[in-house]
Amino acid sequence: MDTITSIEKIDTIKESVVTIGNFDGLHRGHQVLIKKATEYAKANNISSVVFTFKNHPVNYFRPGSIKNIITSEEKIKILHTMGVETIYCPDEKNQIDLKKLMADLGNRGIDSILLEGGGTLNDSALRAGIVKEVQAFVAPKLFGGVAGKTPVEGIGVELPSEAVELKYTDICQIGEDIRIKCQVCDKKQEESCLQES
Repeated sequence: MDTITSIEKIDTIKESVVTIGNFDGLHRGHQVLIKKATEYAKANNISSVVFTFKNHPVNYFRPGSIKNIITSEEKIKILHTMGVETIYCPDEKNQIDLKKLMADLGNRGIDSILLEGGGTLNDSALRAGIVKEVQAFVAPKLFGGVAGKTPVEGIGVELPSEAVELKYTDICQIGEDIRIKCQVCDKKQEESCLQES
């Protein structure tokens, strides 16, 4: 297994299944996602890659606001025992250039990734324009609270016309949860998306 710390050094990775997330603590949900990725990779004879971060993504916007549950070294060790290759990819500002990452992965034949992240990473990915599909799961639970978590954080938008437009492609029940699958509309497509809604 390899640990790669720079996007310029990932030329050894060819066709792969990639999961992206902070994966701090590697809790059960993370483990299920990574296990599915590694199983898919084995079944298709391709590499399993985890793109993760040394620093929690929130700290790029609010430095020092979140402390990691486990060290980077512990995370790498656990990921390697799970059968994945680990990629850290900070830019010169210790941030991730998501467009550059997607371009480099595309040049290596990787044309689809699953982004598992919190509201900050989701906001960054949407603002970078790298999201083509959203799958949202709604559980039959209400949490509430002024400081309640949202799937997309960041600075938000001031007007509804500035929001990211989505087009429903599928809604289904999975156990007690409801999965809503949507296509992210390009600015050119937004008119047809609004007309069909």
